Amino acid sequence: MGREILLSHFKDVLHPCLVKHEFRTEAERLRKIALNVEEMLFEGTTFLRGGLDDNGKSKNFSHPVLADFCAQFFYSNKDTSLGLLFPTEFQVLPWSCLAVACACLVNCVHEYKTGMMVPISFKGKVFGPVQVAMLDLMDELDNHVYHGPQLEWLLQDIGWAGRVQSGNNSENVDLGFCNVID
Repeated sequence: MGREILLSHFKDVLHPCLVKHEFRTEAERLRKIALNVEEMLFEGTTFLRGGLDDNGKSKNFSHPVLADFCAQFFYSNKDTSLGLLFPTEFQVLPWSCLAVACACLVNCVHEYKTGMMVPISFKGKVFGPVQVAMLDLMDELDNHVYHGPQLEWLLQDIGWAGRVQSGNNSENVDLGFCNVID
């Protein structure tokens, strides 16, 4: 799923056309893809940012690829998605889920490091540190007077959009559960 979503947002970067970019050979095209991927990874999480907001500030973690991935992964399956099974916890996308989404997408980008897509198993020991690094970045943003609220709004927007996309934007249902204290 991550590969398809990544390609839908970065097709020109990961699959440049031979004619459009005037590569003489397939090897040149593959070298260009490898350089594109190197730039994406070298610049840290730049490929996860959504440009600048109206105030000229970076929109951290707001690239549409992340929102799309989170909506698909956490909200899309009506029977088993975590966002729909646990609506209270996923009203706002949890930080840890955004960090996992980032790690998944970084894994997908790494698959193109040679210029060709070569599948890499998504393993915690390899990409766990990416998740931890993303959580650290979110913590840094959370403590910032401007970017902290931006991050919170982003997580709310992703949660809302995921529920709407899945067709389940209902509020929590009161099931009438209560304790009996004797």
